[in-house]
Amino acid sequence: MRNLLFLFALIVISACKEEFVSVEVKNADHGVAFIPVSDLKAKHISFDEAVELPIFFVDNPNKPLIAQPLYEGGALTGFLVKSDTLKQVTVEVIHVSHYPEMDTLTNIRFAKKKPTLHEVSSLERLPGVDTKLTSPELQMEGPTWENERVAFRNYFDQRNGMDIFGKRVHRMVLDQVGAPGEPSYHDLQEWGQDILKVGNSLGAGAIALQIGDSLYRIAPGSNGTASILYEGPLQSAVRLQFADWKVKDRVYHVTHDITIQSGTRYYASSVTVDGLIGDENLVTGIVNMDSDSLYSFSGQNEVAFGTFDNQAYSGEKLGMAIALNKKDLVQSFATPDSGEGITQTYAVSMKLKNAVPVRFRFYACWEYEDKAFSSYDGFANFIQSDLN
Repeated sequence: MRNLLFLFALIVISACKEEFVSVEVKNADHGVAFIPVSDLKAKHISFDEAVELPIFFVDNPNKPLIAQPLYEGGALTGFLVKSDTLKQVTVEVIHVSHYPEMDTLTNIRFAKKKPTLHEVSSLERLPGVDTKLTSPELQMEGPTWENERVAFRNYFDQRNGMDIFGKRVHRMVLDQVGAPGEPSYHDLQEWGQDILKVGNSLGAGAIALQIGDSLYRIAPGSNGTASILYEGPLQSAVRLQFADWKVKDRVYHVTHDITIQSGTRYYASSVTVDGLIGDENLVTGIVNMDSDSLYSFSGQNEVAFGTFDNQAYSGEKLGMAIALNKKDLVQSFATPDSGEGITQTYAVSMKLKNAVPVRFRFYACWEYEDKAFSSYDGFANFIQSDLN
């Protein structure tokens, strides 16, 4: 499900009146469906945390499906279920000892290099604005997230930049990328490579605050942290927080939740700002140092802005886009190509209300991942079809 915040945990089931029950799938999204708890309870499946009997989905008695429980506010809301042809699934209750291993189709990698390489679940943002500081400390310079099609990373210092790893394979790769002894991810590997030049732009969906005609990158000088919210086979999420960020005579608190789901070519952002006066907009953007056109797309409820050019690291075709709800859009614009602050960016500004989340998606469509993205028409048709 897009842009929803859940806490991942193991679900346990007590009993059901039937060994097999059928549940209709109504809302498949990129091959992943969400099945609400209410639909399962309507089939007389009851839930009791005292008994370790997990739920198990199949689309026929012989084909298990990858599934993931989702929680919101500590309460189970339902399950994600993976299938390319979902119309209905069968629910079987089995003992935990017989639960099958499932493919992992999303992953978060956040690791320190010292004293030896090890994963962390949370960390304070580093000072400075230079790779020379972050690279010796952190694998890939910060938290990273991926699904089977694409991967992204955050520069975990005061730049708070966003970058793209293009993938040529449909498996999880980030646990090894950038590890000591591994080849440089700036060079094309069997799995792919870092494909974006970011500079002083907003890169691949980094965020800023707009006050009047001024843009302020979020959020140098704040108390910044990153923490993994949950990891699952079908969906994972990481939270970036920026507390006590001082701008002019104001103090803001910003929460940026990032979710990645199997089957997509985007990550979803949910940004909440506390401390607003009322004259601020949220801004995100796409680096434009190797593109000169901003394209627009419109769906029934959503709008998207994108670029398509020879703008990947070695000059190959790369399409990028930002999708958001029409009601949130203020305007699109271009930042200066040089000077202080945020440069070389096609930016999109969005309405902000105090403590109310604003949501958008950032897409990366690389021709080495799918030949359909070797042409603008292939990219444009894909983005248009993905809008609600």
